[in-house]
Amino acid sequence: MVGACRDAVQTAVASNSPRELLDTALESAGLAAYVIHSFAADEVRSPKPAPDLHRTACAALGAAPEHSVAFEHSATGIGAARATGPA
Repeated sequence: MVGACRDAVQTAVASNSPRELLDTALESAGLAAYVIHSFAADEVRSPKPAPDLHRTACAALGAAPEHSVAFEHSATGIGAARATGPA
Protein backbone atom coordinates (compact mmCIF):
# COMPACT_ATOMS: atom_id res chain seq x y z
CA MET A 1 0.00 0.00 0.00
CA VAL A 2 2.83 2.39 0.80
CA GLY A 3 4.35 1.80 -2.64
CA ALA A 4 1.02 2.41 -4.37
CA CYS A 5 0.50 5.62 -2.42
CA ARG A 6 4.00 6.82 -3.28
CA ASP A 7 3.25 6.48 -6.97
CA ALA A 8 0.06 8.53 -6.64
CA VAL A 9 0.70 11.09 -3.88
CA GLN A 10 3.47 12.45 -1.70
CA THR A 11 3.88 10.47 1.50
CA ALA A 12 5.26 11.39 4.92
CA VAL A 13 5.53 9.54 8.21
CA ALA A 14 4.56 11.23 11.48
CA SER A 15 5.69 8.90 14.27
CA ASN A 16 5.45 9.10 18.03
CA SER A 17 8.76 7.23 18.16
CA PRO A 18 12.07 9.03 18.69
CA ARG A 19 14.11 9.74 15.53
CA GLU A 20 16.63 6.95 16.06
CA LEU A 21 13.92 4.30 16.43
CA LEU A 22 11.89 5.72 13.52
CA ASP A 23 14.86 5.60 11.14
CA THR A 24 15.68 2.04 12.19
CA ALA A 25 12.07 0.93 11.74
CA LEU A 26 11.72 2.53 8.29
CA GLU A 27 14.99 1.01 7.10
CA SER A 28 14.35 -2.48 8.48
CA ALA A 29 10.84 -2.53 7.00
CA GLY A 30 12.17 -1.41 3.61
CA LEU A 31 10.02 1.73 3.69
CA ALA A 32 12.63 4.50 3.90
CA ALA A 33 12.72 4.96 0.13
CA TYR A 34 8.94 5.31 -0.03
CA VAL A 35 8.52 8.41 2.12
CA ILE A 36 9.55 11.94 1.21
CA HIS A 37 9.62 13.18 4.80
CA SER A 38 9.51 11.62 8.23
CA PHE A 39 8.96 13.32 11.55
CA ALA A 40 9.64 11.92 15.00
CA ALA A 41 8.15 12.71 18.40
CA ASP A 42 11.40 14.27 19.62
CA GLU A 43 11.26 16.83 16.78
CA VAL A 44 8.02 18.59 17.71
CA ARG A 45 6.94 20.57 20.74
CA SER A 46 4.05 18.23 21.60
CA PRO A 47 3.89 14.66 20.26
CA LYS A 48 0.67 12.72 19.77
CA PRO A 49 -2.10 13.01 20.88
CA ALA A 50 -1.37 16.65 20.01
CA PRO A 51 -1.69 17.38 16.27
CA ASP A 52 1.85 18.80 15.91
CA LEU A 53 3.32 15.80 14.06
CA HIS A 54 0.48 15.64 11.54
CA ARG A 55 0.55 19.41 11.00
CA THR A 56 4.32 19.32 10.49
CA ALA A 57 4.00 16.51 7.94
CA CYS A 58 1.25 18.31 6.04
CA ALA A 59 3.25 21.55 5.98
CA ALA A 60 6.35 19.75 4.66
CA LEU A 61 4.27 18.24 1.87
CA GLY A 62 2.55 21.53 1.09
CA ALA A 63 -0.78 19.83 1.79
CA ALA A 64 -3.74 21.25 3.65
CA PRO A 65 -4.72 18.96 6.54
CA GLU A 66 -8.32 18.91 5.35
CA HIS A 67 -7.14 17.55 1.98
CA SER A 68 -4.86 14.91 3.50
CA VAL A 69 -5.29 11.32 4.62
CA ALA A 70 -3.77 9.89 7.79
CA PHE A 71 -3.28 6.14 8.28
CA GLU A 72 -3.05 5.43 11.99
CA HIS A 73 -2.83 2.29 14.11
CA SER A 74 -3.64 3.56 17.60
CA ALA A 75 -6.28 5.58 19.40
CA THR A 76 -3.60 8.16 20.23
CA GLY A 77 -2.68 8.56 16.56
CA ILE A 78 -6.30 8.70 15.44
CA GLY A 79 -6.97 11.42 18.00
CA ALA A 80 -3.97 13.39 16.75
CA ALA A 81 -5.09 13.07 13.13
CA ARG A 82 -8.62 14.19 13.98
CA ALA A 83 -7.28 17.13 15.98
CA THR A 84 -5.14 18.30 13.07
CA GLY A 85 -8.05 19.87 11.19
CA PRO A 86 -7.51 22.97 9.06
CA ALA A 87 -4.24 24.72 9.87
